[in-house]
Amino acid sequence: MLGYLVRQRLQAKQSMEEADAAIRAYKLRVSEEVPDKWLLGLTPCQSQVLALIVDSYLKTGVSPTSREIADEMGWASGTSAVNVISALVKKGYVHKVSKQWRSLIPLFDSSRERVANKTSKK
Repeated sequence: MLGYLVRQRLQAKQSMEEADAAIRAYKLRVSEEVPDKWLLGLTPCQSQVLALIVDSYLKTGVSPTSREIADEMGWASGTSAVNVISALVKKGYVHKVSKQWRSLIPLFDSSRERVANKTSKK
C-alpha cells in the first residue's frame, strides 16, 4: 500500500511540475512584464545562437534553421544547434511551434529585452 501511495505522490509531483512549466511558458509569451527570475541565465554559446536567431528574425521576419545556425557557428552537426535551441526554449527566450519549419520565435534577446518591442519600433 505504501508503494502505491509513493508512486501516486511522485506522479502528482511530476504533473504539478509540468503544469508549472506550462504556466511559466505561457506567461513568458504573453506577459508584458516578466520577472528577472523567470529568465534563466545563458551560456556564451547560447547567447551567440540567440543573437543569430534574433538578428535573422528582425532582418528577414523568419528564423534560421538548425542547419543554418550550425553552419554559422562552425559546427559540423545540426544536432548541436538543436540542443542549444532546446535549451533556449526551456529557458524561455525562444518559443518553438511544434512540427513546423523555421518556427522559432524569439521572445527576448540576451539582455532580457522583449524582441517584439524592437519590431514594433521600426
